[in-house]
Amino acid sequence: MFISNICYIFANKTKIMIDESSERSIRQQLSVQKWVDNGCKGTLELTTGFGKTRCAVIAITRFLSKNSGKILILVPTAVLKKQWIDIIKANNFPSSIEVMIFNTAARRNLSVDFLILDEIHLVAASTLLKVFQTVRYQMILGLTATFERLDGREILINKYAPVVDTITPEEARQKGWTAKSSVYKVLVDVDDIDVYLKYNQDFLGHFAYFDYDWNTAMGCVSDHKNRINYTNLIIGSNKSLFSDTLKECTIHAFGWNKALQARKQFIFNHPKKLELAKKILDARPNSKAITFNATIEQCKKYGSSYIIHSGNTKKKNAEILKEFSKLSCGVVHSSKSLIQGVDVPGLNLAIILYNSSSSGERIQKYGRVVRPEPGKEAEIFSIVINKTVEDQWFKKSAKNTAFIEINENELDKVLKKQDITKEEKIQEKEKFLFTF
Repeated sequence: MFISNICYIFANKTKIMIDESSERSIRQQLSVQKWVDNGCKGTLELTTGFGKTRCAVIAITRFLSKNSGKILILVPTAVLKKQWIDIIKANNFPSSIEVMIFNTAARRNLSVDFLILDEIHLVAASTLLKVFQTVRYQMILGLTATFERLDGREILINKYAPVVDTITPEEARQKGWTAKSSVYKVLVDVDDIDVYLKYNQDFLGHFAYFDYDWNTAMGCVSDHKNRINYTNLIIGSNKSLFSDTLKECTIHAFGWNKALQARKQFIFNHPKKLELAKKILDARPNSKAITFNATIEQCKKYGSSYIIHSGNTKKKNAEILKEFSKLSCGVVHSSKSLIQGVDVPGLNLAIILYNSSSSGERIQKYGRVVRPEPGKEAEIFSIVINKTVEDQWFKKSAKNTAFIEINENELDKVLKKQDITKEEKIQEKEKFLFTF
């Protein structure tokens, strides 16, 4: 049976054991209170390292101080599930608090008093939105560092759990709520840029046929019916042109996709990126580092045994991560993994070879190394190939984020801790064409 007038339990603040002199702890309490003031319904969009989990712990503690209602915590991965189970034990919370993976909850009919969704932005996927129907709840708390999605589907979550408080990476950094960090965009010139420019010329040539509309082009690549529909749109009532125009549409669709993939391969797997990544790691032998790579093959080229990727079993990845977490220094390589929902103690160096246009993904990557720890100073290097669309991806994803742009020669000085006399700049939010 649901608790009547459920938000009454939060009417008076429960005393929590915190360092009253800590502005960060006080701000966490305020975040929870903003959620309470919204009727115990909403999402806290708090940058990684500020303390999203701590805010959830505060909310749970206040809930339990008034009643023994049922609490369900939903998470996207088994790794995060294990972390939450450990958190429940560490805080002496009742073992009846259940932690479940999104996919599981979307297939069950459940009734709870208090629903918490960690990394709630991921629930916007069509297969996961079902949790809002399969799980009945009185109170809902969403946690995320990045509510906004590239596909705009956060609007679907907004009606269930709208954002009620936001802490940006810059605010957290400026106020010392996350570790002190230096963020570098390493803009690299490569000798074979003419290869990329040829791919890009082909890409834009085919793209023009689809009026530079991404959804139209991709639709014609993926489905023959879409090619037929686009062909009919072009020819109008002149059906005699159908056969030749359909053939033309097919050639442009697959030519566009081939050039698109060629551009990506050039950008993601360029040997210059691996060369510079190794240079950075060699210059920081005592750091605890993470690299973000596009492919498993790229991870293997470092020669390290600590590699996390989808080709491993979940158990294998968990074992590798557990072993690596115990080290005081070293490097773990990931292939589109470890971007979110993973807390590895001591990480203070990130090297990003795999860049995208997603600001949420970038914030999550930064978040792996800016979690606050005593005396910690983090370095983040994003390696970007100049004169390619990757530069536009970076600009789009780094909107309102402070960074220092350097070239390869300046990188050498940074690694030697020499002054490069460059000020941080913030990439303002802009509109970009062809950021695919």
